[in-house]
Amino acid sequence: MQPSPITIATDVLNNGTTENHVFERVREETLKSIYHGPGHSGSLKNTLTFIANDPKPSGNYPGVQKSLVKRTMEVTGPGNNGLDVKQPIVVTFEVSKPEIATDAQMLVIRQEMHALIDSDAIMTPLNSRGVI
Repeated sequence: MQPSPITIATDVLNNGTTENHVFERVREETLKSIYHGPGHSGSLKNTLTFIANDPKPSGNYPGVQKSLVKRTMEVTGPGNNGLDVKQPIVVTFEVSKPEIATDAQMLVIRQEMHALIDSDAIMTPLNSRGVI
């Protein structure tokens, strides 16, 4: 089970200074936990969700453990007609880990993904107009 609360040091201004964003667990199911973050309300959702599965071995193959982290933050802004609209920003991080993968191998790929996601040179164009 993941801890509660989860505190994420977040560099909001991308200048090296972080502030803590605290997420409190509000629901726990089998292999699923849902957290509410700062400013979460009935009208603007701010959630963090963890989902996992149990590997299913088959013959000599030990199976794959899958996990998913989903971050959802609803935002409001002007629509095409000038009236405000509400839409979610959704970021999903999914991992398929063969049971034969080592912790060291998982660390390398996690660190690569962390650096990729934190790269403004790659992510800003990708998320602005889908420059791939």
